This record gives sequence, C-alpha cells and structure tokens, in this order.
Amino acid sequence: GYSWFDGGRENTYISTRILEVMGKALLLDHSLINANMKNVAQKLSNYLDNDTAIFNPLHANYYGLEYLYARHYWNGYFPMDKQKIEKLQAIIQKSSLSTANLPAGIAAKSWVSSQLFGTGKTSNEIKNRITQEAISDNERGMYWESNSSYYNSSSLQSYMVEAYKLHDPSKLHEITQYLFYSTLANNWQTTWMTV
Repeated sequence: GYSWFDGGRENTYISTRILEVMGKALLLDHSLINANMKNVAQKLSNYLDNDTAIFNPLHANYYGLEYLYARHYWNGYFPMDKQKIEKLQAIIQKSSLSTANLPAGIAAKSWVSSQLFGTGKTSNEIKNRITQEAISDNERGMYWESNSSYYNSSSLQSYMVEAYKLHDPSKLHEITQYLFYSTLANNWQTTWMTV
C-alpha cells in the first residue's frame, strides 16, 4: 500500500485512489501502462484485496465502494476473489441509500460498481436518483447541482461520463459538454481539477 507521505503508514484511501488513477490511465490508453506499472497495480490490488479496513463494518460503506470502483479497472487482469465480492454484497445493496446525500458523481461510482458486482435492483435505484437530479441546459450541457459545490466538481462530472459511457452512451455528448463549458467558464488552477 501507499502512504500520504514518504515514510508514512500505508493508507487505504490513498492506495485506492492511486489504483483508480492507474486504472483510468489503463482505460484511456493501454500502452500507458507498461509491465512495471502492471506489476505495481497487481501488488496494490493484492494489498487492497487483503486490507481489513475495506471489510471492516465501521468503514466498509465508504472504503468498500471506493475499493470496488478502483478495482473494476483491473479485474480483467487480476480477478477479484468471489468471496471478497460476496463479503461486500451488503454494502453494494445499501449503496443507493449510503450515497443518497452525497454528490451525484459519488453515486455514479456506486452505479458502476453495483452494475458490475451487485444487483440490477440497486443499480436501477442509483440510476433513478442520478436521472432525476440531472439538469439539462442548452448552453452548459447536462450536469448535477450536487457536484457543483465541491472543489473537485469536474472530477465528479468525469465519474458521470464513465457511468453513462457504460450505461447510457446516448447522453455522453451532453455530459462532456458541461466539462467543456466549465473549462471556459472557470479558471482551473490545479492539475487535480483537470483530472
């Protein structure tokens, strides 16, 4: 696992985020991930597959959903143990409730995870919430107000792109239009805002 700072303790959150970002690079262009990076991803996947915080009932809702989302990029290379997925089924089944008061982008990550690892019922509940909250604007495109108040609103919008690419590609133009609108309307001061 990785720590926040060199020499620090391994941290579930940052380890999951690193696996997710590496997975996004893999999704973008397979040639960006060489054998060394695949080896790092495999070790990180193994670490997270055995991280007790992910399966701890006190933290499992958050960590479990983040883990499943990050792990889905790598499942074709390093398949998850079916018993691990079964342990997280209760979290997946509750994800429509556990993400209800969170930004739509977080719900989109759960939508992806529930579709791949869970049930259609949960996936449909999350989809309904996301669909009902969507705002369509001729100039801005499709966006979600619940994402707008966060520092990483563009990143949250990018989760919407991934979810709709998997579930309803017909909306991709509208959703990406909002990202372009945001680029023009706002001054992106950090690299994170462009991810």
